[in-house]
Amino acid sequence: MLQAEVIKCLPSYQAQMKARFDAIIRDWEQFKMSIADSIGQKDNLIASFGAMDQSYRPQRRELASGIETLERSSNSLRRAEVVARESEEIGTDIMDELANQRESLSQTNL
Repeated sequence: MLQAEVIKCLPSYQAQMKARFDAIIRDWEQFKMSIADSIGQKDNLIASFGAMDQSYRPQRRELASGIETLERSSNSLRRAEVVARESEEIGTDIMDELANQRESLSQTNL
């Protein structure tokens, strides 16, 4: 399209216009190649992030497993604490009852 316009120019301007047109076409081709390179670099960068993500997967799984183990251990410790408190209450009640019985026995022996 533009090339047809260059041909229509006066012969005195044709050489100058053809040189400018050729320069514009070269710049355009270089621009397209640089865009293609940029797209390739972007794709490589994205692929490398994917590879890094893959390399961290086993560590993430291990971390998640460790967190689950810690949560189960924490729950188990909470249950053990509840049982210990209940056992302490029962033990205290038994000690009080035994003290009362000893007192009663001591008074009956007198």
